[in-house]
Amino acid sequence: MGDDADVSVNSVNPTTAVSVDILLATLSGHVTAVTSSTITITAGKGFSRTINVTAATTYTKGGQPATLADVTVGSYITAQGTVDADLTTLDASSVTIGK
Repeated sequence: MGDDADVSVNSVNPTTAVSVDILLATLSGHVTAVTSSTITITAGKGFSRTINVTAATTYTKGGQPATLADVTVGSYITAQGTVDADLTTLDASSVTIGK
């Protein structure tokens, strides 16, 4: 519950789904802190948000593979993943560095 989805329906029978894609939550902002397991950003309207990262999180910068070490204070990132059970953090599956 609470996830966004993109549903494609059958053109002959519009009550039948052809595919359902779960859309990942996205957070973007400027990095204010980085640890081995979290990235803190200032998002829209100045709110601070925490992004959890793991060894499974992937990173890209300029379209090329990157690492957590490439995420630095002041850089702009976009993270995609799932909202944590506490509804206050994002468990990132991917992080894009730069706009």
